[in-house]
Amino acid sequence: TMDQETEIWGQRIAGDSNLLLERVIRISDMGAVDGNPSFTAADCAIAVDEVNGNYFVTWEGDDDSATGVNGDVEVYGQLIAKATGAEVGQHDIRISALGPPGDTRFDSTNASPAYNPLANEYLVAWNGSDDNGGSVRNDMEIWVKRIGADGSLLEASRRITSMGPDGSDTYWALNPILRVDPVDGTYLLVFRGEDDAGMLMTNEFEVYGHRLNPDGTRDRERERLSQMGPDGNSQYGAGRGDMAYTSQTRQFLTVWDG
Repeated sequence: TMDQETEIWGQRIAGDSNLLLERVIRISDMGAVDGNPSFTAADCAIAVDEVNGNYFVTWEGDDDSATGVNGDVEVYGQLIAKATGAEVGQHDIRISALGPPGDTRFDSTNASPAYNPLANEYLVAWNGSDDNGGSVRNDMEIWVKRIGADGSLLEASRRITSMGPDGSDTYWALNPILRVDPVDGTYLLVFRGEDDAGMLMTNEFEVYGHRLNPDGTRDRERERLSQMGPDGNSQYGAGRGDMAYTSQTRQFLTVWDG
């Protein structure tokens, strides 16, 4: 790599001490030629598979392999062996493919992966825009895709959210966070979004949630989780947050700034 060539890196750390288990691991490899700062990777996330002994790392990046071109930001993933830190299976798995091939106007960003021990697979969520199925360019919605425990793509991308009128590019869903309930294999997806329900308006971001079935389909309609300021006032809103699950009470807790 060279100056300004951003890639994804990792470091294994022993759980019972501060001992670093080996040197830093390079995980992503964006661009056909190493050393080209035009192709970058950023905004990484990670999920762990306790059954098969792997991690699954996701990131957003632009690449020039297959139909990718410089500036076409998509979501990628890589399996990493827990025991060794080595890459497992296919290198730099491309997960998203929204919009026409090679069209830089359709980006996919902010990926969040989760491993489902009952289904023995991953589900990855991200925000992106598409050009079919009621979506238009710049209409950022939340999408998911099922990934096998071996890194294989199990199905096409599925759109989960529909904020505001279909075909409108002024109501967005962003920053998904995905967690799994290992008891029944269902997921909770939370995100920040704009909507036109009631008095809500554009640029008034609130936090919403979707329960998803183990196959990644919607279990029920979205539920609004936050109430920041009076509705109809875009000076009050919710920012990006996080979420955790506890098996003791089978509860999720989501947090955000606002």
